Amino acid sequence: DGTSSEEQKEAAQGRLVAIMAGSEVEMELEGLLMAQGLPDAVVVLSETGATIMVDSILTEEEAARIGDTVSGMTGMSLEKIRIIDHRS
Repeated sequence: DGTSSEEQKEAAQGRLVAIMAGSEVEMELEGLLMAQGLPDAVVVLSETGATIMVDSILTEEEAARIGDTVSGMTGMSLEKIRIIDHRS
């Protein structure tokens, strides 16, 4: 049946657009974090939350700033944002 394959194609295109949009946000966040003095930050977004990895040891203030930046760009609550620093 041609309808189901058309629906599958549309669903796949929707997923692809979502992945590309998420990738853009990740790169934008990495740029913002680089501007905040974290040139090595890696951001991974998923439907369930965000993980930010940095290759340094963060102070509580720096971690809070990262959380606020990610929350502001994504709309995610701080509880869904995980920050992994060199100590973790």
